[in-house]
Amino acid sequence: MLVPERERQAMNQQSDQSRKTGHVVAAVLLLVLFAQAMTAIPRLSITFDEDLHISTGYGTLRTGDLRLVEDHPPLIGHLISWPLLLSPDVPDPEEIPAWETGDRRLFVRNQVWWGVPIDLWTIPPRIPVAWLALLLGVFLFRWATDWFGPRAGLFALALYVFDPNIL
Repeated sequence: MLVPERERQAMNQQSDQSRKTGHVVAAVLLLVLFAQAMTAIPRLSITFDEDLHISTGYGTLRTGDLRLVEDHPPLIGHLISWPLLLSPDVPDPEEIPAWETGDRRLFVRNQVWWGVPIDLWTIPPRIPVAWLALLLGVFLFRWATDWFGPRAGLFALALYVFDPNIL
């Protein structure tokens, strides 16, 4: 069955309008995610291994020496630790006694808990993680939209944005 030209143009305009609306709703959801992350960052307590990842990431990023990396590639440690390079208050890793021995746990205790404000260690490194969560949300929306349509993309993104495990 042939669709008249005028009807086809009307359907295309409706499709374009619904696509734009879907993208606006997705952008609002992503802004909600980022706002939740940024307001939660100073209020959340440090996780059991967060100090380890931040300290070893900072040490390897600052010196280029991978002696403290034992569990996985250092990329995420470098990503979360680069804001610490901007602070003059963070000590040089090579000045910490545990650096020479390569003892990760002692290095973390020496670097994190001795004389450096804990906010300096927790707030700046969490910001790149919030950006990663935002980027993952964009990819999730795109993937779900491509596979299952715009409504499914918005539904998947909404589930992701309001999942407490993501924060």
